[in-house]
Amino acid sequence: MTPTGSSSVDRLGLTTFPVGSRPVIPAMSGRTLQGQTFSSTQFLGDVVVVNVWASWCEPCREESGTLAKMSQTLANQHVHFIGLDEADTRSAAIKFSASVGASYIQIFDQDSSVLARLKILPVKAIPSTMVLDPEGRVAGRVIGGVSAAELSSLVVQAASA
Repeated sequence: MTPTGSSSVDRLGLTTFPVGSRPVIPAMSGRTLQGQTFSSTQFLGDVVVVNVWASWCEPCREESGTLAKMSQTLANQHVHFIGLDEADTRSAAIKFSASVGASYIQIFDQDSSVLARLKILPVKAIPSTMVLDPEGRVAGRVIGGVSAAELSSLVVQAASA
């Protein structure tokens, strides 16, 4: 099934949105794994990669190293990463995040309330990733695991908003 509107499905699970048809999502806010308050509004003006994951999710484990490396590589290019940890325990999430070197912001979303507000990502399908352009609009999303090549391409598309 292909989405309606002006989006395109590049492979099963990968959807891109042209500049004029990019969905707007609400700002994400919540508590980080360390208990600090966070809002994604601080990243407006930059590209943002949001990855939905859980420490118990095998496909999440498979992509986590790639995401951690890319977050470090792209840090000086106005690209920020946000992890959205779902249905997990705080201690397992902290341990896993540290083990893969994911030093970017992780929102602890144990009850899926943050994810439920996004609407463009399914609550029951993790991992999922979306890339927001500098205006906070969705340039692309991946339902399922994301590769480095796919993520790089989505970041480039988002930056050219």
